[in-house]
Amino acid sequence: MKCRGEACFAQLKSTPFFRRTFSFAKLPRVTILFVCTGNTCRSPLAVAAWRALESAPDVKVLSAGFAARSGSRAEPLAVAVARTWNVDLSSHRARQLDETLMQSDLICTMTASSAQMLRENFPDCAAKIRVLGEFIPMDKKAETDKDRLAQLLEIAPCELQAQDINDPFGGSLENYQICGAQIQRAAGGLAAALRRGELKT
Repeated sequence: MKCRGEACFAQLKSTPFFRRTFSFAKLPRVTILFVCTGNTCRSPLAVAAWRALESAPDVKVLSAGFAARSGSRAEPLAVAVARTWNVDLSSHRARQLDETLMQSDLICTMTASSAQMLRENFPDCAAKIRVLGEFIPMDKKAETDKDRLAQLLEIAPCELQAQDINDPFGGSLENYQICGAQIQRAAGGLAAALRRGELKT
């Protein structure tokens, strides 16, 4: 029995041949790489924060560390923070940053010094290396959230507007929560910048 028009196309789409041949249509347009030191705390949390966004642009997100021990698991406290976002990091395994990963369309480091180091070591990629904290929204709500978080954790207020997202490795759950709050806001700001077309990728 022959089919025509939309019915025929729908039937064709269900075949293995179509899925193999046209799978490129499902590939994200942009790849974002989050980079930290060991790829067990901040950069996995950045991936988790991105996945937790309700309306994130259709991009592929990866993470790596410039001093990673390949195969290491995410730190338990990082896993715990991600779990509060309904994201599971228990299967995460650290990987070392390499030239292949540096081919990503946008590379976000956690500190300005890390960004500078990568620009010096990968000069051809310098234009696409940014500091994730640059994307933390600069508005009154951020200050309100900062104060509310500080009260919740009963610690001194931390400056969420700073570019650097400090490494919580070896710290307390509160340190990881603060780090996670910074990363969440930065991920949201980055997604908004991509939606507005403010980044050249």
